[in-house]
Amino acid sequence: MKVIIIFLLLFSFHSFAQECTNEAKFISAQYEISEMVPVKGNSLKGNLSSTLLEFHRQGNRVLQRFSDVGFSNIWRQGAHGRISLLRAFDEYQHAIEYQPSELSYKPNWQSIYQPISIPALNEMVLLSQTGKGCELKQYYQLQTDSAEYRVTWLPKLALVSYFQIQSNTINKEWQLSSHQVSSERSTLLFREYDNYRSTDYADIGDNEAMPFLAKMINQGFSSAQVVNRQQHSHQH
Repeated sequence: MKVIIIFLLLFSFHSFAQECTNEAKFISAQYEISEMVPVKGNSLKGNLSSTLLEFHRQGNRVLQRFSDVGFSNIWRQGAHGRISLLRAFDEYQHAIEYQPSELSYKPNWQSIYQPISIPALNEMVLLSQTGKGCELKQYYQLQTDSAEYRVTWLPKLALVSYFQIQSNTINKEWQLSSHQVSSERSTLLFREYDNYRSTDYADIGDNEAMPFLAKMINQGFSSAQVVNRQQHSHQH
């Protein structure tokens, strides 16, 4: 009887852990990002700015939407780990496709899979943890010569709940405001962008008669501008 009980407990734990893993692959998250840049000569005062980040994972695809830019990034991991990008412009309902070889910035999938680029957790100090299962939270801290980092991490969902970086030049916070598993909005967004008219980056110059692409050319739009927004969000 004891053997049966132990087996059932182990089976339940394995099933629950597997459930969390599946949730991590199909999750939507919304973040509030605030940044205080100190006024020169006065570290106690500064200019506050804020923006919103909407983040969606669907298997081998990741979608990033920022409230302060006019486009969204849809990343895809294909065969042999090759990463391509569809940059969708909502105003024009048009997208530009970038093949792996056309990306001047070569991201790794791990940096895209995370909504926020944070220091490596194995380099940080684990202060404590609360909760259990899919809602397990781990609290990390890292102190360097130039900055202090604080992270609240949801390990079962591979998701940042809170991130703060403080230094003499910046105070920036990312706060998870909500998250859902297999959300209807996520499905609708991916479907909507799949239906946008698209042009391969290599063919932009051959379509100058199209107003949208002509504007991109006039603005000097190039592959050098194709960077992962989150990658730059923590560089200082």
